[in-house]
Amino acid sequence: MKLKQILLLIILLTGSCLLSFRLAGQTTVGLVSHFKLQGNTLNQVAGGITATASGTTFTTNNANVPNTAILFPGNVNSFVEIFDGTALDFTGNFTIQLGFFFNGTATSGLVDNCLNYGGYGVWFWSTVAGTWNVQFNYKNNSVGSAAATSFTLNRWHTVTAVHSGTTISLYIDGVFRLSATEGTTAPTYPLNPIFGAMAYGSFSPPRYNPLNGKMDEVRFYNRALTPAEIANLTGFTLPLRLGDFTGLRKNNSIDLNWETLSEGNSKSFEIERSSDGRNFQAIGTIQAKGSSNTRQAYLFSDIHPPPWRQLLPFEHG
Repeated sequence: MKLKQILLLIILLTGSCLLSFRLAGQTTVGLVSHFKLQGNTLNQVAGGITATASGTTFTTNNANVPNTAILFPGNVNSFVEIFDGTALDFTGNFTIQLGFFFNGTATSGLVDNCLNYGGYGVWFWSTVAGTWNVQFNYKNNSVGSAAATSFTLNRWHTVTAVHSGTTISLYIDGVFRLSATEGTTAPTYPLNPIFGAMAYGSFSPPRYNPLNGKMDEVRFYNRALTPAEIANLTGFTLPLRLGDFTGLRKNNSIDLNWETLSEGNSKSFEIERSSDGRNFQAIGTIQAKGSSNTRQAYLFSDIHPPPWRQLLPFEHG
């Protein structure tokens, strides 16, 4: 499977100088809570927000590392409850971001903070046979459609839900998909936020549409992230972390050197080049190391260099 562009897309304009690049970091500005779900439900952000898991187990993440994501078996007694005081009871701008793995069994809740009371929620549903999409609701209006916010089943994805002004928007794998206008119901928050199901106080137990799938890296921000910030967010552990990437002209060739800080199930790197910076052609493939937690170095020499080239990583899948 080719990794999404958000994982790595480096375009190098070569010349007589040495250029070096690093991946952008993930923003923490406005981050209210962050649940990494690595064998526990600890909040990584100071401030008193806690969470308790019921009826769940910890499982493998995107890199197949054990005990680094949470598994929900698809019943109403399987969920994570967040004890936030009122810190997640948003009435202004906010962003919710998480990673998920879903096999398409039934309508399922990802995050619900009083959706049925004008609050917000993110969930899966299907209106077209064989197609599942993400839906985001706030103030009793939702955004999402089979055409715009669908995704591939049985793979890890990132979803980001943003409320900005009066607009609600969905991004999948760092890419904008769809927006709509918020509803008109003033939100109230009589229940604690949960993830792994949807909530309604009149039900017993007060949950429905439980998730049969995995979640990882759940984040709540008290502001609307920008598209650039969203592109750098990932809702699961990346199978590859890039270190330095350099290009150096040597006589009539270009030496491309890059390093990885860690790899998980990596297959290969494909090098592409272009004469106009828009249309690229593959010129070579370098086999990756597979899985590694130590620095690995790679080299590719282009003996007939045009001005542009890009590096694309691939993983087994």
